[in-house]
Amino acid sequence: MRVLILVLVLAVFPLAASADETGRTGGALAGRFHSRSVDRDITLLGWAPHADAGDADILAALRESGSAVLVRYGPSGPDVQARVLTSDGGEWITVPLGDVEVLVSRFRLHTRNRNPESLARVREMLWDPLASYLEGRDTIYLILDGGMRSIPPQALATPEQRGHIRLLTTERDLLDPSPAPLEGLPRLVAVGDLLYDSLLHEGTPFPQHLCPAARDLRFRTRSAAAGEMEALRVAWGAYVPDGERRLLTGTIATETAVREALEGARYVHVSSRGYALDDLCPEGRFPDGTIAGVALTGANGATGAESAAADGLLSAGEIARLPLAGVECAVVADLTPQSEDNRIPEGWSVLARAFRLAGARAVLLRNPESSDADAGAWLQVFYRIMLSDRKPAVEAAIETSRLRAEELGEDGGESVLRWQPFLVVGR
Repeated sequence: MRVLILVLVLAVFPLAASADETGRTGGALAGRFHSRSVDRDITLLGWAPHADAGDADILAALRESGSAVLVRYGPSGPDVQARVLTSDGGEWITVPLGDVEVLVSRFRLHTRNRNPESLARVREMLWDPLASYLEGRDTIYLILDGGMRSIPPQALATPEQRGHIRLLTTERDLLDPSPAPLEGLPRLVAVGDLLYDSLLHEGTPFPQHLCPAARDLRFRTRSAAAGEMEALRVAWGAYVPDGERRLLTGTIATETAVREALEGARYVHVSSRGYALDDLCPEGRFPDGTIAGVALTGANGATGAESAAADGLLSAGEIARLPLAGVECAVVADLTPQSEDNRIPEGWSVLARAFRLAGARAVLLRNPESSDADAGAWLQVFYRIMLSDRKPAVEAAIETSRLRAEELGEDGGESVLRWQPFLVVGR
């Protein structure tokens, strides 16, 4: 029996269009597509792996997957289009799909009002036009960019397909070798329930010149933070010895302490505020990974710190350079957008990319529109499956979502954010 695998790539860069956008078109495989992705990583994070590889290498990796297809959803002006590359073709095919704003609005209408007609219309516009390219394939790779990040693909796929969805951060992840099996005792590190106001120096989280929204931002501890860390301690305690668990909270969770604790960790759980500055300052420029990161103790006084290495802000650029080669998964459980529409900004994609570049096999980012209760219930099941059965994080996440969907009586995507509150990035 042929197994259908869907891999979603959460894109961190725009796609260079090279085809007529008025209808289905074909275009020869060119190097611009891949070189732009390299440039984007270098601009946002300071460096990029496989920088010398090109589109031909991506196509070769696609063909190694057997009968495979790569579908990239992305904006084309106000509309969204799909760019399709098949392992047996070698040319990009462009399929116009419609107005991205309309699609995102309809999906939000569905998630807020549980309107199945809205969801069916989104599926009809995004999924159904590609049926001829997807049929009979062993592997389907999906890439989402722009506003499309806000639509979980699990809501569009059939229940049978959902268990085979994967997320990657870039096409070049296909060139990475499969990770070796992990050995030895797991070491768990959790960071949360922080004191964001600095006790050492005055300042603000971000420089005054960025934009008014960033100038006025202050990080605040959520009321549920202490309870979440206690629940995590209990969940881990059943499977991991005390000496292999470390929870950093309050004044202890400084940037220096977190950096030291992460060395040698197997599992990393960050329940501190994540931020994306492109969400606050759309016109800003953020070199070397400063576009996104996580706030730690003292972050509200970051501009008064003596160095970026101890300012309480662990930027994506800094994360990408951490020694996380032994990390099975990194969970970022508190991503709260600052914009009114709650969209998933590019900075969060960069944040996931940074953890992957540092060596983490999988990265779990919480969807901002999921509730604390649903995210907490999902994590309890996820950690039980991953730690008790010693399953890889991606497999454990797939099993967790399946069990949660069954528990909630889910059969058509109507409550996708309840049983899929996290974006799971990894192979």
